[in-house]
Amino acid sequence: MDVTVYAHTHWDREWYRSFEEFRLRLIEVIDNVIFQLENNKASNFFLDGQTIVLDDYFALHPQNKEKIKQLINDNKLFIGPWYVLADEFLVSGECLIRNLYYGIKNARTLGVDKFIGYLPDSFGHNSQIPQILNSFNIKDCVLWRGAGNKPSEFIWQSLDGSQVFTVHLIHGYFQDILNQNISLEEKAQKLKQILDKIKQNSLTEYILLPSGGDHINLPDEFENLIIKINNKIEEYNINTGSLLSYIDKVKLNIPNLIQYTGELNDNSTAPILPSTYSTRIHLKKLNIISTFNITKLLEPLISILNTQKLIPDYNKELEYLWKLLLKNQPHDSICGCSIDSVHREMETRFERIDGIFNYIMDKSMLIASKLANYNKLIIFNHLNNKYTGPVKVKVPYHLLENSCILINITCDFPENIMFDTQRAPLKEDIKPFYEYLVWVKDLDAISLNYIDVNHLTLPQDIPQISLNHIENSKVKIKINDKTGFLILLDKETNKVFDNLHVFCDYADNGDTYNFDPIEGDTPINAEFITSKIIESNNIRAILKIEYQIKIPEYLTKDNKRSSNLIDHDIDVFITVQAESKRIDFKTVWENKSKNHLLQLKFAFEEPVNKTISENTLGLIERSFDPNYRLEDNPPAKQFEELKTNTAPMQRFVWCNGLGIITKGLQEYKAENNNLYITLLRSVGMLSKEKLRSRNLCAGPPLTVNQAQCLNEQTNEYALYPTDSPSELFSRTDAFYSLPIARYGLLYKRENKVNCINLVNYDNPNIYTYCIKPSQVDGFNGIIVRLFNLSNQTQNIRFKACDKFTMYIQTNSYEEKNSKECQIDSELEFKPYELKTIIFILPQK
Repeated sequence: MDVTVYAHTHWDREWYRSFEEFRLRLIEVIDNVIFQLENNKASNFFLDGQTIVLDDYFALHPQNKEKIKQLINDNKLFIGPWYVLADEFLVSGECLIRNLYYGIKNARTLGVDKFIGYLPDSFGHNSQIPQILNSFNIKDCVLWRGAGNKPSEFIWQSLDGSQVFTVHLIHGYFQDILNQNISLEEKAQKLKQILDKIKQNSLTEYILLPSGGDHINLPDEFENLIIKINNKIEEYNINTGSLLSYIDKVKLNIPNLIQYTGELNDNSTAPILPSTYSTRIHLKKLNIISTFNITKLLEPLISILNTQKLIPDYNKELEYLWKLLLKNQPHDSICGCSIDSVHREMETRFERIDGIFNYIMDKSMLIASKLANYNKLIIFNHLNNKYTGPVKVKVPYHLLENSCILINITCDFPENIMFDTQRAPLKEDIKPFYEYLVWVKDLDAISLNYIDVNHLTLPQDIPQISLNHIENSKVKIKINDKTGFLILLDKETNKVFDNLHVFCDYADNGDTYNFDPIEGDTPINAEFITSKIIESNNIRAILKIEYQIKIPEYLTKDNKRSSNLIDHDIDVFITVQAESKRIDFKTVWENKSKNHLLQLKFAFEEPVNKTISENTLGLIERSFDPNYRLEDNPPAKQFEELKTNTAPMQRFVWCNGLGIITKGLQEYKAENNNLYITLLRSVGMLSKEKLRSRNLCAGPPLTVNQAQCLNEQTNEYALYPTDSPSELFSRTDAFYSLPIARYGLLYKRENKVNCINLVNYDNPNIYTYCIKPSQVDGFNGIIVRLFNLSNQTQNIRFKACDKFTMYIQTNSYEEKNSKECQIDSELEFKPYELKTIIFILPQK
């Protein structure tokens, strides 16, 4: 058989050492690669499919950029298409699209024009990857984990029909035999054993063999080494080659391929490390909120102001902001399975992201405020749909008490002073600000609205509250006084959900990769203590419920829970707003115990054998065996990982008529009639050599004390009863942020602006993932990315800003792929189709 060996290194930018330590090692590796390629000691090298490694290298050695470009031009060095190798389940589809955008942009500046979707070490693969790759005209993919015992080559398909020719690395990407300090004969013998295993899954006479691994250099005299190895193995003809050449060769000789649709999350042949969905949950929360802030608030607001020519060009700032966010999304970073210093640096990056977001957002709202009179509120509705509901606003004056609710008084600098570069704010400039809840009606989708404060009114559907319930005209939530469990009534359908919201704690003897139950463990439940009314007015009611749970302090050396129980007080704030079916929760508590797992249990009348959750794009339906329990199946066999009934979600999961929306809680579990949401996983080892749930190492055995998360925990989530899971997209966006409000700055009365629309359409099956300024030279316009959530063809007509002249469909790299269309022309979406559209503005 013909064997193609491709030389590579897999580069975890930060993991068991810090980024800066790994960067210095990276420089040594790349310098050696350049030397061997330039001197024909190696024929080609694949730089792990992520271009950030070159950004990191060029930051210290820019003098070698021309050498790199020449090696790429000579087809010796292969890079891209990703900016970073991100986790595929914990980041949004829009993040993966921007990841590819900036990776391809980097690669093209160095001369690359052909790409492979390279995914060597992702912890399983999201079902929408083929669709995302196709949106950049990428038709081929190479991957490992999650494909189970599938053949070496297959067709992988998303629900919309997008396909990629997929090469399955049967034995993984980590093959360091040629780097080992053993004899040539031993190397040949070990390689033959691996090739014999790969051969069993091969459909052709061709085999692909990686040579490289985590942070590993190219062996000296690589080309000669392969020649010598080839002479030692008679059954195989071994030569060096590139991934591109291998794929081109196999495609010419491939038989009919099996086609697979959906996510690749089979751990039967390689671990997928599923508990990374809940390790260091605070990082997931920061990531998902930062993503929302950029994609749903900042970029759409900038886009609206761009149409009015009111705002500077922020494209460079946005690129810098996006790259900061993407640096926190590699699998070893966002998954929480690195050393503590790595995750402290991640927290610093998130703080920097917040700083940039807050500055540009506040500056943009200040610009919008200059269009309005002093007695008007400027409200940015970021939602896909019309909005009626509460908005928070801080104003330097009193509003009429019969038209709004005062909730706080603070002192601060006025924003027009903070952004005045001709002066410094002084203490004398600090003024009192009054924070109000105001009620707004029928705000247009994606719009800036200017509302007279004298026309504000309060809603008629006043929430009712007592010590054991809150309700409005749509829902009622009640406390079971004996158990503390919650009972939810959907008044529109008369459906009752009983025994909700039960705190359950378990021992966890695992590491940052896998939950590991101890033998004979039973859950510890929280006890209901008391309840208090926190707020009650025309707009909302807030009830505080106090629970207490006694959690063992730690696990003993013989893997039993400590007899020393520590009281943990849990405060749950439940909010019901007027005219809303959504019930909001904020849970605050301090974790004082180690090695445990805290979950919320939601019980249903029927078994949980199916869930529908937010996927990277759209929705994903998963089936479960409700009778399966991980705890009943240890120990795992050698080199295996037990399957679980846990799964990832983006922001919500739906089951048996109830939607659960979360902020950064991305792991759920199905078991019997129960659905569990993980609030905290507390562990102290990066990786253990052997667990009952995973019988192999996943990383080095390093202590990571901060993964115990011994600090205050704040969890936010919401319940929304519905029979339509797709409805949860709009409800989730509204839960993440109310429309943003400021007060007007003009002191004259001539202002006549009432509303500035951007673009909207009247079809709830079409969801907007992105609205942003175009970054393509020659286009002055706004990019809108839309997705059909349904399995039916959908049609829309845009109602767009009158500044737009036409629209053009593009790919995700914003390259034109259709003719110019009139704004009001009908646009058709096939089932689950993703479209990127640029709305053209007159040239600047």
